[in-house]
Amino acid sequence: MKNVGIYVKRSKFEAGNAAKQLIGWLKQRELTPMVTTEAAQMYDLPGGLPNEELFALCDLLIVLGGDGTFLAASRLLKGRQVPVLGVNLGGMGFLTEVRLHELPEALDAIISGGMRIIQRLRLNVCVHCGAEKIDYTVLNDVVLTKSALARIFDLRISVGGHYLNTMRADGLIVSTPTGSTAYNLAAGGPIVHPQTHAVAITPICPHMLTNRPIVVPSERTVEIELIEDADVFVTCDGQEGREIKMGDRVVIEASPDPLLMIKSPQRNYFDVLRSKLHYGER
Repeated sequence: MKNVGIYVKRSKFEAGNAAKQLIGWLKQRELTPMVTTEAAQMYDLPGGLPNEELFALCDLLIVLGGDGTFLAASRLLKGRQVPVLGVNLGGMGFLTEVRLHELPEALDAIISGGMRIIQRLRLNVCVHCGAEKIDYTVLNDVVLTKSALARIFDLRISVGGHYLNTMRADGLIVSTPTGSTAYNLAAGGPIVHPQTHAVAITPICPHMLTNRPIVVPSERTVEIELIEDADVFVTCDGQEGREIKMGDRVVIEASPDPLLMIKSPQRNYFDVLRSKLHYGER
């Protein structure tokens, strides 16, 4: 390991100061820090590389920010198997669970091989809009929702080539285990342990009480078709997407390239559930 990419939350003063500290720590350990051109200009940091170059060259990626920044960094990696360490400068911190004051110790553990790396499922999403196909990769979720003035709409859902149901609702969430504690949970979906090989399919405000969330194996392809004339938007990880029309399909499969996520030695997944969601408290 030689090149360490630093991806910094935009427009956050604390992130700029943290990046400057991190660059110093990395140089002390004879590692080469790399920052994006945008971050270098925004926070007066040395150097600066285009996003594509930084994400292609880094051997380790450190994300300074919140979970949204972590999701953006995951997308920019484009499937590269590079360990990612999230440092929490935001609020919830499900993905960026290492705190800034823990970072020097975490760096030393990474260099010595003492940090645990786990694989997080990602999904490949192909949106079929007529003859056009648009591909996305997500770590958290795929969400289909009505546009601002659209009404409740119908979706035909199949799993592994088998018809599941036709759902009438305000929308639908297909979530990875990582994303199960995000929009999926808010919509009444299940919490799924991140090392479970499964996806959750959760309706948003379904019209029928019989439409309930379901968890299916991640190796099964989920296909969703809009079967009525309605304005619906597909959003991937809450950060990119497009509008679809009647007859358009969204095909979701497990990516062969999981995200390599460095875990904090200070806490486990259940510690995070209790501290962030107050899970099990009365």
